[in-house]
Amino acid sequence: MRISIGELARRTGVKVPTIRYYEGVGLLPTPARTEGRQRRFDADEVARLNFIRHSRELGFE
Repeated sequence: MRISIGELARRTGVKVPTIRYYEGVGLLPTPARTEGRQRRFDADEVARLNFIRHSRELGFE
């Protein structure tokens, strides 16, 4: 499964700028890119982002 950043945002409920921020600070690994330089994410990133979002909901920074 290789999904776009927009689809990742829809599946996890996290906004695109937040995903880019998490990537920049190292919470998400640098994703694979297409020849057109579009980010592509797989199931591991979906699970990791869901974990981060849930942790934030519980009050972790």
